[in-house]
Amino acid sequence: MGLEQKKIDVSPDMQFYTLLDSYPYTVKNALSEYIDNALEAYRTAKKNLIQNLPKILTITISIKKNRIIINDNGTGIAESDIQRAMKPALKPKEQSLSEFGIGMKAASFWFGQKWTLNSYPVDGTQPFSLKFDLNELLKKGLHEIPLNPITNRSYSGVEIILENYKREIDENHAKRIWKELQETYQLFCSRKDPQPILNLILQYNDKTLEKEDFSKITVTNESLIFPVCKYHKKCLYVIGENIEWKKNIEFEFNNKKVYGFISLGKKSSQTENPGLRLFRFGRLIKGTSEAHYRPTNLVGTSNKHAPSRFYAELHLDGQEISNSKGEFIFDEYLFLDKLKNIPEVMKFIEQAENYRSKLVLNNDYKKFETYEKYEEFLKRTNTITKKNNSQYKDKLQYKQDITFSTRQDDTNIQLDFTQETKDSNNKSNINNINSDNLSNSEPNNDSLKEIQIADHIEYSEALYQNLEKLGVSKLPKFYFSLCKISLSKDPLVAYVCAWSILESLKNLLSDNTQQSDLSAFYKNKLSKMIPNKSDKNDKKKYEVPITEIHHKGNLCKHDGEYEIINALQLNNDFRILERLLIFCINEKLNQSK
Repeated sequence: MGLEQKKIDVSPDMQFYTLLDSYPYTVKNALSEYIDNALEAYRTAKKNLIQNLPKILTITISIKKNRIIINDNGTGIAESDIQRAMKPALKPKEQSLSEFGIGMKAASFWFGQKWTLNSYPVDGTQPFSLKFDLNELLKKGLHEIPLNPITNRSYSGVEIILENYKREIDENHAKRIWKELQETYQLFCSRKDPQPILNLILQYNDKTLEKEDFSKITVTNESLIFPVCKYHKKCLYVIGENIEWKKNIEFEFNNKKVYGFISLGKKSSQTENPGLRLFRFGRLIKGTSEAHYRPTNLVGTSNKHAPSRFYAELHLDGQEISNSKGEFIFDEYLFLDKLKNIPEVMKFIEQAENYRSKLVLNNDYKKFETYEKYEEFLKRTNTITKKNNSQYKDKLQYKQDITFSTRQDDTNIQLDFTQETKDSNNKSNINNINSDNLSNSEPNNDSLKEIQIADHIEYSEALYQNLEKLGVSKLPKFYFSLCKISLSKDPLVAYVCAWSILESLKNLLSDNTQQSDLSAFYKNKLSKMIPNKSDKNDKKKYEVPITEIHHKGNLCKHDGEYEIINALQLNNDFRILERLLIFCINEKLNQSK
């Protein structure tokens, strides 16, 4: 049978293809499917020593108003392989970049229902074209499409043309997609070791977008070279000789090898450090310049030092991944526990937490040749400190004993006074206190008492029960977790969580889908709870904490430089807002009756 008469079967049930319209893709992930297919075919051909291949695979993505063209100079698809390539979910024998057997089809139908594939096989056989028009096939009840011969071109490869695509892509969106694609395939494009094998090009309305070099990250440009550090009581101690803080690691997870390296950057950056970068068969899956992966239960919260300096590249080849290849689907907590059980990892994180660049720059640290000498110094220092503390306590006790003995008689006399006389004398004593008394006096028992400020948001059973009434289990659990956060140690997390719970509650209670401003929503509810315009001060005490939480929570979440010193005010804010939140919940419940 001649090529012009040959047809290929594209079943299963043709209605199956209509479901791909809702596949969980982004534009970047959908375009990645074509890159994966071309790149994997090229690498396999190189491995098998196929002749006439280019030194570097070039893939050009051209986005225009009604058409997207993906063109490569790779191996092409031979006529003998096209039936397999077009059969949905026919998986290859080995795991690789292209492994689910549905990528090209799923991506093409996600973009639209009409597309064309032109193939120019590297083996020199007849080039061919196939056109897939789902509406036409469904209308005619067909499940086969013909292969048509086409004129050869000067180089091999595949060209895919997506017509009338449904996803809106403006120039800014295209630039963002381009940045994400380059970062995803950085190991193939911009790294010098190994040599690049992929040249990616993206054009928007015939304009070629500029490339970025993702091998140059501030934190990874140069590793920290410095001795082990200990930061103790606001002093930096440096122990031993210089160490280059970069190390290869290898371990097993889910019975598969994980390998790569960990490092500390000479420079640190909260905004530019992606943290942990997780690759799979060379493709970046997690940890990008836009979506950092710095797990707090591994490196700590963003107000710590380690997240801005600790960096890792780990290869998790063969680990389970979603069909859209957008995320790993293993248990993240088990994976992080595995990392935490590697001594080198925790040693690096500890060093990142203890290192102080400003003190190092000013040579403001104490150096020890060995760890033993550092420990001896600490013991000696602690002994002196304990001795000084003991002398101070003895002196204080002596002062208190004298004071007690000389005032015993006065105490007996005071017992005969009326309460009014006592109060009068106390006021007189208070008025007689001056600055000289304060500066020269020893601390008494009262001055030794610390003012106790709540370090957590006080849990309210009433608010918790009202949140439960909404029937969404997430909210009461979220509130319960919020009440556990230390307001002094984790202020940034506290404000982000406080803002998030108010935002989540607003979204659940709001009837207006266009209402996006948190402050406006709660102020509107406040006017219903306190309708009297004369009660301005009463309203003010609610409006201030709402605005504070809104602004600070937003800044903490979205701004890389904004920091919170402490969040102790949140305890009082939630005590005040409790009445308003319960009012909002009950209003919603009454409406739904």
